[in-house]
Amino acid sequence: MKSCDIYNENRFKKYKDTLFEYISEETSLSQNYDFLNKYISVLSFFIYSVDKDYNYNIPFLIEQHNNFNKFLESAKMQYKELQDIKYNIKNLEEDIMKLSEHKNIQLCLNDFLQVDMRDGLKIKFCEPFSIHSVNRNIESYVYTFCIGGRKKCFKHDNKKKMLEEIEKNKRSYY
Repeated sequence: MKSCDIYNENRFKKYKDTLFEYISEETSLSQNYDFLNKYISVLSFFIYSVDKDYNYNIPFLIEQHNNFNKFLESAKMQYKELQDIKYNIKNLEEDIMKLSEHKNIQLCLNDFLQVDMRDGLKIKFCEPFSIHSVNRNIESYVYTFCIGGRKKCFKHDNKKKMLEEIEKNKRSYY
């Protein structure tokens, strides 16, 4: 890793941490949505009015705000989805922890969030994470189960099969 990569990684860490805090909270986006939409509309008009050199498209910020809200809603849904899966594998936690002493075990959702089995089933961002994959609908979610160097991908409708795969791998390594 180059020193400039480390600088950029550290520079944006607080923003990623804040994003993760927001995703994992139980708050609803609709609480302040109308106020923020009006605020961003006025801000957009202000930027356009004070800087004529800045060829600014007034609806651009509003559209980005709407896209950002859709992203946050999808990200919150994916966080909740991983929490449900984490709950389903909780009864395997002791076995998985024994296994993860020897193997790196992760369950990733859409290359955005992951459950790290070595870290006490903690949910965190995938590294590197993909924001573009967050806006998928639930039917197109892709789960990637990684154990050691092996990866296996599952679609959302095969979630039961994925949990069975986790159980099978647990047994095959003893």
